[in-house]
Amino acid sequence: MAYFLKKTPLENRTYLAIYESFYSHEKKGTAHKCYKSMGSIEALKANGLDDPITFYQKGVDELNNSRKDHGARKISDKSVNGIIKVPTWRCGHYFGLTHATKPILHL
Repeated sequence: MAYFLKKTPLENRTYLAIYESFYSHEKKGTAHKCYKSMGSIEALKANGLDDPITFYQKGVDELNNSRKDHGARKISDKSVNGIIKVPTWRCGHYFGLTHATKPILHL
């Protein structure tokens, strides 16, 4: 899931919206949905915002950075139950092994 700023030209105005990109299992690909609609650039400038695109792009960047911090899975140096399963059985042919086994190492 990521956020991006979408600029839509419509009827002599340009509208800004923050969209969320995510994987859709039904479509088997990425899909988008509107996270927040900002309004037209002309109306935002009339309300006192000098550069609305740059202003909201910074907000999108902050959303993406906070998403990375909160939703990302952390890689641990600890194994589950003290057991490490080494998947060498999948690459045994690279080492010339004909009957590779699935070793389990106990720490």
